[in-house]
Amino acid sequence: MVVYLSRARDLITHQRWIWLAAVAVMLVEFSLAAFFSSVALVQADFAIKFVVPAGIPDESDILELPQLPLGELDSPGLMLMLLYMALRAFLTGGWYGGIFRLLRGETRDPASFWDDCRHYFGRLFMVGLLLLILGLVVVGLSAMLGPLFIIAWLLIIPLTFFWMMALVREDLGVGTAFQRGWETALGSLGELVGFMLLVAACTALLSIPLNLLARFPLGYLADIVIWGYAGSVFAVSACVFYQQLREKAEGSPPLT
Repeated sequence: MVVYLSRARDLITHQRWIWLAAVAVMLVEFSLAAFFSSVALVQADFAIKFVVPAGIPDESDILELPQLPLGELDSPGLMLMLLYMALRAFLTGGWYGGIFRLLRGETRDPASFWDDCRHYFGRLFMVGLLLLILGLVVVGLSAMLGPLFIIAWLLIIPLTFFWMMALVREDLGVGTAFQRGWETALGSLGELVGFMLLVAACTALLSIPLNLLARFPLGYLADIVIWGYAGSVFAVSACVFYQQLREKAEGSPPLT
């Protein structure tokens, strides 16, 4: 599993746009939040976060940021949420598209990045909405599910983990990409769980200093840069992992 992290780090070292794009997205989101609502420059809460980033890293992955219940969102809050989702869906297509081009040994340029952003936007936005609805349903049923709530999450997370990756790597429709991601996850469940546990342990350790840093004025702005790089390494390692699994399934030569 460590080889995926190593390959991702090497890729990001030579392709700095990957983590710089993540930093830029988080800074834009910070600016949007500051425009629509008050943003505390010092984090009051502390949390150890176990997370396995899939897609462009988000600051809430690693920090305990205040979350407003969906039912209490006013019009600006809803607009902000939709802007977040649209921004991420648009840029995720170019981000994933560029990474998978590089993993296939192809070249990428700014033109192909923006082409991928536009090409995958609608489908990735739909996946984001479906994941949001699925999460709300599971949380809404948490009281009814009892202990099964945890089991439900443990099933949902790995079985939807490859959804967006499959959609972009193989240019699939929303439903077909879900099926491909589901089948890939089930076919390598042991490896996937091992990978996710390793990454979750790494992010938990990293979340301790980052949450402490966020207690200082403007501290989580520094966290944006740190997590932009580290989170990108973890997210790209997931792409490397998925690429390896698909090449095995397709009978292609393994990554070197």
